[in-house]
Amino acid sequence: MKKYQVTWETVFFYIGILGMIAAAGAAAIVRQKGIHLSGQLLPCMLYTLTGIPCPGCGGTRAVDYLFQGRILDSLLAHPLVIYMVLFYLYFLGSYGYEKFLKKRVFSIWHLAAFRELLVGGGVLLVLQWMAKLVLWTNTGKLC
Repeated sequence: MKKYQVTWETVFFYIGILGMIAAAGAAAIVRQKGIHLSGQLLPCMLYTLTGIPCPGCGGTRAVDYLFQGRILDSLLAHPLVIYMVLFYLYFLGSYGYEKFLKKRVFSIWHLAAFRELLVGGGVLLVLQWMAKLVLWTNTGKLC
């Protein structure tokens, strides 16, 4: 009898499938009920204590906009949210294709560029934070 080995990719794949189902359900509820996540959660501690926006400021609004189907607003609020969604959808598609059809596909998991994509996300985070700091310095408020 062949023993099945669980890898971290397999765990992320199944968590991603469950996450997509949960996100689709949450998006449907948000659209139907007109619920907004912004203002419902705890405020940013760094912004509350210092008045300076943190690198994650705008993330909740970006997810809220994404659930409402407002992709451009989500991208403007925090571009890393869209970047990570696309990154993870690509992972789910390529890994699922390989796993279930047993065919090797062009996948970032087999490329040396994987690190560069992760570093690109970090650079995107820093760039959007610097833009928010410039905007905050010039106007005294967040977007």
